[in-house]
Amino acid sequence: IKAKNKTTLVVTLEHPMPQFQNLMAFPVFFAQDKKFESSLGSKVGTSSSKQVYSGPYKFVGWNGSNKEFKLVPNKNYWDAKAVKNKGVDFQVVTDTTAALALYNKGELDQVTLSTPQ
Repeated sequence: IKAKNKTTLVVTLEHPMPQFQNLMAFPVFFAQDKKFESSLGSKVGTSSSKQVYSGPYKFVGWNGSNKEFKLVPNKNYWDAKAVKNKGVDFQVVTDTTAALALYNKGELDQVTLSTPQ
């Protein structure tokens, strides 16, 4: 693995692997800032401020367990000028009946319903 420049990573494989590009889209393979990660240890990813963001948005206001937070544009995104909306508000509703009621009242744009296990 070699950094060709500031935005290009070159990976040379020992043998052909057709699924490689698709695998690289999985978050588990996203690059991490080693200095950032080392400074936080096991706390990495436990809140919005303890994550590295490389995409067009970043989480704000998530503490690891709270039920409301936001996705806002990431000013450090390489193509930040292309990001057109101001973000997305998230609300976690664990009671499916309450979630459906909020959706039906127009207070939620999307709801995921599941049956109790």
